Amino acid sequence: MQDKIGKYGGYLLSFTKSSNKLRLIKQLLKEIKLRGPVTGIQSLLHIKVYEKEVRDSKLETDIEFTGTEHLSLQEYDQNSKISLPIVTAPRISIIISAGDNRSTDNCIRSILTHATANDQEIIIADSVAGMSSIKSRNKAAANARGELLVFLDGRIQVQQEWLEELAFIFEHNKYAGLAGSKLLNADGRLTEAGCIVWRDTSITQYGNGDNPNLAEYNYVKEVDMVSGASMMIRKRLWEEMGGYDEGYSETGYEDADLCFRVRNKGYKVMYQPFSVVVRTENAEEKWGEEADNDPERFYEKWQHMLKAKAWPEEHLFYERDRTTGEKHILLVAPYSPAIDEFIGLLIDMNYSVKFIDENGGYAADHKKLQQKEVEVLNGNELFIAKQGWRHFVNTNLMLLDAVLMGRTPVSTQVAAYLESRYYFGNRIFMEPRMGCITAEKGKNIKGQMVYETKMIQIDMPTGNLDRKKMAEALISII
Repeated sequence: MQDKIGKYGGYLLSFTKSSNKLRLIKQLLKEIKLRGPVTGIQSLLHIKVYEKEVRDSKLETDIEFTGTEHLSLQEYDQNSKISLPIVTAPRISIIISAGDNRSTDNCIRSILTHATANDQEIIIADSVAGMSSIKSRNKAAANARGELLVFLDGRIQVQQEWLEELAFIFEHNKYAGLAGSKLLNADGRLTEAGCIVWRDTSITQYGNGDNPNLAEYNYVKEVDMVSGASMMIRKRLWEEMGGYDEGYSETGYEDADLCFRVRNKGYKVMYQPFSVVVRTENAEEKWGEEADNDPERFYEKWQHMLKAKAWPEEHLFYERDRTTGEKHILLVAPYSPAIDEFIGLLIDMNYSVKFIDENGGYAADHKKLQQKEVEVLNGNELFIAKQGWRHFVNTNLMLLDAVLMGRTPVSTQVAAYLESRYYFGNRIFMEPRMGCITAEKGKNIKGQMVYETKMIQIDMPTGNLDRKKMAEALISII
């Protein structure tokens, strides 16, 4: 406790000397609004002390990610002829919004380079005089023969398996209506991992400028919208909705409107991180720039849905994957097929699951979980700081309804860390040898963490903890 007070005091002293007092005060007010005065102040101190520990440590950290030049961006031979295969019955129609000739050529060549099946046709949506890009895309889509439509910006170069991963969403999720790729800038920074539409109609490209390899950008998730730079939609649904609303300018709100109409039809808009595309020009999207009356038009049309949304930058943890109102569980365990099955049970019970793999590293099996909308974190505390579990727990501590773990070394570290950070949620321990789960609920009594313990016996006919019954028992705790 003395050590912690000393760290807090050290941070408060540095705050008085900081040149960023206004920004820090705004952040403090945000924490207080979100968590209440006492917990809000405590939360900010936790975060800032933790960030200082990361900066002062000798661990390699990617918080200052500066991108990479090792992306698959190719300078194709512009003098070579582009030969497209003849496809009599395409499954997928790729519609490219034409840019300059060089960019469009490179976009087409990248598609051909990474094509794995002869089941796709390419259509160029060229904006002739007097025709907007929105109208040209609608016109091109009317001539498409595929059951799935893909819209691409002409400045895009696609990466390996980009198309198969988009199609995967529709093959495994009957409620998926539209899906978007992970969009990178040419320098390797993330441009977009899905978008958030806020209550005031402003739009945030989630993760813009950050390291695209972080866990929060690498699991399939439902989102408010994706941009039209790379997205796939069922043709039947597209035709049913009548395509893009041509009343919008080319400001990004035409994409937002399309995505809202998809969700209004009862379908989901999904983000697919394993479909990666790169925009060959480094540039920030300026949503709403020269938007005329697009925000007003959008609000007028969708105010009944916008009223359920948060204000800008509020509840980001929930808004980034549309899990407001769901229970959030952090599961700490070594990955195994049994854990995969257990997570599937939790998902079927409408829990939002975050998983710390005690094995550390990134196993190939993690992708199975990430495709199930599970954020997978690294259990190795010596791993890159912002990728590791401590950063996640510290940042999202008060938003977790329960932390579910065993009695393993990593779980012991997590449990101790939760106690040191005054976690008042449910710490739930799986006790296979005792045939039960032990739930601990934290309380602050005179400045000390005190846990109330509750044990629930689980029938074990085979000698192993029945995971289905354990999942059902969680309902009485969380």
